Amino acid sequence: MTATLVDAPLLATKLFVPPPRQNRVSRARLRDQLDAAPGGTVTLTSAAAGSGKSTLLADWAVSADKRVAWLSLDPEDDEPRRFLNYIIAALENAGTIASSNAFAGVSSTNPAAIDAVLTELLNAIAERGAAAVLVLDDYHVIEGESVHGIVQRIIDHLPPSLHLVIATRVDPPLALSRLRARHLLLEIRAGDLRFTPDEAARFFNDTMGLGLTDAQVAELEERTEGWAVGLQMAAISLRGQGGAKTFISTFSGSNRYVLDYLTEEVLGRQPPDVRSFLLETSILTQLAAPLCDAITGRTDSDRVLQQLDAANLFLIPLDDVRFWYRYHHLFASLLRHELDRSSSAEHIAGLHRRASAWYASNKIPEPALHHAVAARDDDRAMAIVSENARTRIIGGDGGTVVRWMAQLPRERVERDIDLLLVHALALTSEYQFGAALREVDCAERIIPAQNSERYRGAVLSLRGLLERLTGLLGNSVETLEQAMTLLSPDDFWFSMTSFNLGMAAIIESDLRKAEAYLRQATGSRDRPDGLLTAVLGQCYGGWCCLWRGFAGEALQMAREANEWIEAWDAKHATGRPLSSLAYALLADTHRMWNDLDRAREFANLAMESGRKGFVIGYLEGARVLTQVADEQGDWDAAIAAAKETMRGAHWAGNPDWLEPAKALEYRVLWRRGQATGNRADLDAVARWCEENGFLEVDRWRQHMHPGIFPDYSLMIAARVLLHQERYQEAQRLLDGLFDNALRIERVPAQISLLVLGSLAEAALGHSDEALVKMHRALGIASKPGFIRFFLDEGSAAVPLIERAAPRATDRDFALRVLAAFEVPVKPRPVLAGVAEPLSNREIEVLQLIAAGASNQAAARKLFVAPSTVKKHLENIYAKLGVGGRIQAVARARELQIL
Repeated sequence: MTATLVDAPLLATKLFVPPPRQNRVSRARLRDQLDAAPGGTVTLTSAAAGSGKSTLLADWAVSADKRVAWLSLDPEDDEPRRFLNYIIAALENAGTIASSNAFAGVSSTNPAAIDAVLTELLNAIAERGAAAVLVLDDYHVIEGESVHGIVQRIIDHLPPSLHLVIATRVDPPLALSRLRARHLLLEIRAGDLRFTPDEAARFFNDTMGLGLTDAQVAELEERTEGWAVGLQMAAISLRGQGGAKTFISTFSGSNRYVLDYLTEEVLGRQPPDVRSFLLETSILTQLAAPLCDAITGRTDSDRVLQQLDAANLFLIPLDDVRFWYRYHHLFASLLRHELDRSSSAEHIAGLHRRASAWYASNKIPEPALHHAVAARDDDRAMAIVSENARTRIIGGDGGTVVRWMAQLPRERVERDIDLLLVHALALTSEYQFGAALREVDCAERIIPAQNSERYRGAVLSLRGLLERLTGLLGNSVETLEQAMTLLSPDDFWFSMTSFNLGMAAIIESDLRKAEAYLRQATGSRDRPDGLLTAVLGQCYGGWCCLWRGFAGEALQMAREANEWIEAWDAKHATGRPLSSLAYALLADTHRMWNDLDRAREFANLAMESGRKGFVIGYLEGARVLTQVADEQGDWDAAIAAAKETMRGAHWAGNPDWLEPAKALEYRVLWRRGQATGNRADLDAVARWCEENGFLEVDRWRQHMHPGIFPDYSLMIAARVLLHQERYQEAQRLLDGLFDNALRIERVPAQISLLVLGSLAEAALGHSDEALVKMHRALGIASKPGFIRFFLDEGSAAVPLIERAAPRATDRDFALRVLAAFEVPVKPRPVLAGVAEPLSNREIEVLQLIAAGASNQAAARKLFVAPSTVKKHLENIYAKLGVGGRIQAVARARELQIL
């Protein structure tokens, strides 16, 4: 298996700017500072809990004249992939980047993968150009170096249009000194956030209506040190007090003690049922009335939440319809502290169990697992993972499963073979092959006596997969074949084994065998756990058809795969990352038909979908885009896509892709060098071929690469040999490669090799042999309609195609090939006084001679031998009735040939 997906759908509530509170005090002095901070700067808002950081930023955000992307962070976001996905979602939600860019995350925790998406994201923000703000609230929950590294990279390359705001309780370990030295860092700290006497007076009297004297306000402001939550709790406690003077006079202590006192006062003044509600629901990170009813046993949670919201009792709405809420973080921590102090461990565990059951019944597994773990209910936690892990992996989300498994008691996991197997599969999807193998070994040691054949088959299936992915192909095939004998055709592991045997057969270049195995893998598509293997089998089976020349079948298979994915997505809302593989197959098919615009459209779709986490689909899309952009002459885009292909090969750790991916880039350099006359490009490719031994034609078999494109590098070498006028060596290499392509039934390679072979024969003066090969190429290409492989060799192929076309089995196809060349095919002129018209190639020779080219220079330009140019000149002299070069040019101008 070579696929991963990013985390599950993100929580939209984390992306809402908290709505302004009715009891807020406008703090113009701080808002003015924020307004004045331009793009390309960073604002650090760092102060203790309850200082009013989030309130200030939320109040500013709703009235700012810029797009504001807001992200409220949780401890679970301290993971690079999840963190970056939320950053992307926040920016898209604010319109800072276009949703059509389809930045939907990364597929690996590999720094290269994250860096690639982050680079593209920063470029997209810069290209958008609109003034924008990104707020990272509660950044103090982030502790991992990897996530800090992402933020540091954003800071180091901050687009000039983006203002980054970080709100945190503690200063983050970021290199902010350079920004400070360059006056690009705005710092808002506890002293800045402290309420001034005037702000405190407006809060107590104008907002809360308490009617305190200036002296009372000053005393409270002094005792709370202007601390926002302290002031708020004091105001709540003062409401309904008969004597504010007495309350204020007994109000003393440091912030910590003040907070303890006020919490007691606030809770103590609540009716018993509200107090109980507050304490019991404090275990929740998000509150909704049905969830609160479930854990408290009440039926009126909706009414209580509305009352708390209206009373400004530290309840923060998370959406516009006020369905989801959360408590102020500090208030929640104090409620939990009081709950721990006043309730038994069993009572608290019961609350967590009921919360877990509610989330599980609503098919929200992540918080269901969190509360099961908090309740120390190992049975429930393991059941939640068992019920949901396979579906997540089928959708490609192996990373979440790995994270879930880390929360389970290891001693229990080691006794559960199903969990060991699913963990191994998730680790494999994350390319953690060593850890996956350890789980497979552990599973093998505990295979139960009952149903042992199935479990032995599953263990062998995973072991064979890991052997294939780590380059042990021979061992892999033997292991996988053994697994097939133990598994039932309706078993998930049978489908997985079939797919991996199909991929092994592709690597061995046995396409018919691969098709058979891959077809078996598609039989799983109607099972709940079968989509991934079905899509993989369908699409790679489609490529086998395409390589064997059955383009219509490949097209149909890609469309069917997309239909399966659409049906799945309608139920599971995955964002359709699996479609990337089907799009890449559609792109490749249209490319071979020379429908380059459609091909590029599908290749872009493949990469956009693959960015959502399906690595192999992204990689295939990048490969096809490289070829399409190259064929369109868009060299920069082609080289960029080639580098993405190479990067993707490294992400996936797939050795079968590395050399072909590198060859893609050199093919682009070669074509660019030929098209632009850039000698440096041509020399770089020739040097690469020389250093790797590709030009040693008698040893070509040693350089055949196992995998999907075994001969790609050697075909580039053949072009280099032709360019170096080493025609006989090129001919030997091409003949050997063609025989191999014929044996393994790779039709696209056969066509390319025949076209190149035809040019080699023509350069050697073997006109008949050249026509035979071109005629054969047209015949092979006509059935699937593969036009592209003729155009790849440029106008040098035109005369040979012209001469082969009249005898082509499908003359219409041959004419379509000729019509597809960008260089117009000139009709042969009928000239008065000339017995036989000049051929197109003879006119090309004459044009070069008229421009002053020598025979050798003309031969190099036309990709033929000097002797062939000489023969063409002799024919020209005879047809024009002249005796030399000068007379031929003069006569041609007289006849208006030139």
